[in-house]
Amino acid sequence: MKDKSFLALPREETQSPGSHRSSSSSSESQIKYENDRLKKALAQSSSNAKKWETEFQTLKNNNARLTAALQESAVNVEKWKEQLNNYKEDNQRLRKKLAASAGSGGAKSNSTEVSDLEKRVSELENKLKRKEEELSRITQHSTDELHVLREKNAQLSKKLKTHEDKLSDDVNNNRKQNEEIRNYEGKLKQFSETSHEMESKLRELFTLQQKMNGLMKS
Repeated sequence: MKDKSFLALPREETQSPGSHRSSSSSSESQIKYENDRLKKALAQSSSNAKKWETEFQTLKNNNARLTAALQESAVNVEKWKEQLNNYKEDNQRLRKKLAASAGSGGAKSNSTEVSDLEKRVSELENKLKRKEEELSRITQHSTDELHVLREKNAQLSKKLKTHEDKLSDDVNNNRKQNEEIRNYEGKLKQFSETSHEMESKLRELFTLQQKMNGLMKS
């Protein structure tokens, strides 16, 4: 009988479908792990983007309120200046009227009117002085307030720019992570298809090996 040992396949070089299935399962698990990791990172990035967007909107609202406060302060100063000018004009008219009355010869019929005018002029001058002092305080306060608000506005504008940049980075990161997830899902699908095909071929090869071993023993 002829020696058929040359037909035997080396057992250590031929893997059973079970051993290949274990290897493919490990690779598939690794891909799934990477896919899940990217999905978690994407979810965290989306959460951060929403948080930054909320803070960004809050800063925008604060910036709008500060701008309105700046405008209101400027309007108040202009209003006080206008009122002060009106007092000055009234005072000048009364002084002219008083001078005209005094130049009429000092008739007794005009004495009461002159006295009233002098009293009104004195009251207006006192009121004018108080208004000037008040306007000076308001102007100084408004100047200080404007300076503080402008600094805050500048800081908020800087923060807004920083948050805009971070939002832009988060959007770009989300886009990249979405692409990576799609790539991993595509690789996972391709790997799964290839794995099934290889398992089918290995089962076929394993069956042929068993048949050949059976023939050699017969």
